[in-house]
Amino acid sequence: FWDEEIIHQAILALDQTVSEFNGDSSKLYLAGFSLGGYGAWTTAAMYPNKFAAVVPMSGRVMPRPGERKSVAPEILRLVDSKEPYLAFAEKLSSTPIWIFHGANDNIVPVYNSRQMAKALNEAGNINARYTELENTGHVSLTAAFNDRELFEWLAYQKLKN
Repeated sequence: FWDEEIIHQAILALDQTVSEFNGDSSKLYLAGFSLGGYGAWTTAAMYPNKFAAVVPMSGRVMPRPGERKSVAPEILRLVDSKEPYLAFAEKLSSTPIWIFHGANDNIVPVYNSRQMAKALNEAGNINARYTELENTGHVSLTAAFNDRELFEWLAYQKLKN
């Protein structure tokens, strides 16, 4: 589970790696599938100015009730707001995001991604995309990473500091 501590450790490791290997911190991309998609949404919301683009695939946005004790306070504020999807979207309104989800997903309901796509649009994110894969269940990972356009889009994304 992508709890507050695991995300913090991942960010520290990422920063150390970028520093050690002289990486370009303006071209960091965050992608995740299924529970990793949840982690991508949560990490992006915790660090909204860190990533040049985010690609959640078949990921839910909201933590389950038993997971709340491990979620960062700033994420709980978003989750507990009157319109939680919009709260996440507003936090990420300037982050390029490309969501992938299978239309027939019976593990993570596609509703999660549809709601986020709608909320990102409402929040004014002009660089948000949503691809719903017809005749596809939970496994959107293969389709996303086989999409040449995704990598061309990612290569174009850069933080503007």
